[in-house]
Amino acid sequence: SWVGTQRSNQNNLNADRKKRLDDLFFIWNVTESAWEEGFRHLQAFYDREGNCLVPANLIENDFKLGVWVGTQRSNIKQISSEKRERLEALNFVWDPYESSWYQGFEHLKLFVLKEGHCLVPSSFRTEDFNLGMWVTSQRSKKTRLAPHKIEQLNSLGFVWDTIEHAWQEGLKHLEAYRKRE
Repeated sequence: SWVGTQRSNQNNLNADRKKRLDDLFFIWNVTESAWEEGFRHLQAFYDREGNCLVPANLIENDFKLGVWVGTQRSNIKQISSEKRERLEALNFVWDPYESSWYQGFEHLKLFVLKEGHCLVPSSFRTEDFNLGMWVTSQRSKKTRLAPHKIEQLNSLGFVWDTIEHAWQEGLKHLEAYRKRE
């Protein structure tokens, strides 16, 4: 109660009392201090991992970093521009699902450059990404994908129905065989 009173009366305390509290590293703004603690933990995570994709349940040094990151994402509209800039300087991911989609899309573009098509085998993996599973997932949720994502996939020649595609390919080969023979 006494500490709360000192915080409430911060602007009315005489200089000596304020200095004595400051000498004890008195925390005048608990909310701000808690945010700074979370940011320090995020900075350490970023320095170690190279990203801010913190698992939701991650606890680092008794600090619930995953919860803190989730809170920042939930409070995106309330966060000051200064704090937002500090987070974004670490390439903070505001929407991990959206980020994951674009990561998959980038892997697919590399596959198309190398292979010349979008027919990724379902078991295909790069070193750090399961592209086959990602592609299969896009096919299964086509009706729920945003139109701009469908458009981006279509721009690569994405095959939505592999069974129909295989049938059409078979027919083309049969027609070529018949013409040749």
